[in-house]
Amino acid sequence: MPAINFKPVFADRVLSGQKCQTIRKLGKRKFAPGDRLVFYTGQRTAACRKLGEAVCVNVEYLTIYANAELVVHNVPVGDGGTFVGLEMSDLQADALARVDGFSTRAEMFAFFRGIYGDMFDAILVQW
Repeated sequence: MPAINFKPVFADRVLSGQKCQTIRKLGKRKFAPGDRLVFYTGQRTAACRKLGEAVCVNVEYLTIYANAELVVHNVPVGDGGTFVGLEMSDLQADALARVDGFSTRAEMFAFFRGIYGDMFDAILVQW
């Protein structure tokens, strides 16, 4: 049961159900459709609070170029672990940002640039 910690700025959106996805830097943690997700804010602090639970319905892979304000959707091809990168349009990137809890895609790119730098591979987890 993967636990996902949210910054306080996103906590109310997760609680209300307005935020139903998260973008995370791709790492060792694996997510898959069907996983039971547990949401927190303030994890590993005295202010830790559980926000809820949900079932993962979709996982996608992205590469985010924060300085270029570009999102590439990495689509699997076949079953050999090969991906083809498809650049998202400005409208698609705007929609991605709004669903993820940002007012604009510029705000989303600034947020990620401050945490991960100019470019990073990401996983999009939806519930």
